[in-house]
Amino acid sequence: MSTLKLRISKLPTTETSLTNKVYLNQSDLDAALTSYVRVITGPAHNYIFSFANHNGIQPGEIGFSLPQRRWTNVGLEQIVQYFFRSILTLFLLDNKL
Repeated sequence: MSTLKLRISKLPTTETSLTNKVYLNQSDLDAALTSYVRVITGPAHNYIFSFANHNGIQPGEIGFSLPQRRWTNVGLEQIVQYFFRSILTLFLLDNKL
């Protein structure tokens, strides 16, 4: 499990605000590695979000829609922590060892 700190920003387009996802720059976290992030906004406030990558989000930022910012009680430019876990799936093609 890994943790990083990011600054809250607006979503880059109207279309992204309709998805109910948060958005990260691919250099911060690649959506191919995991589908969800846990955002920590305070000592007892954790939120799980599905996320996607968008080039309109600057590195070091996490894009929230207005309803998401209201629900999580965060403001623009606020620093939050996020956690993610990568899960590796192995498929065994042959049972012979």
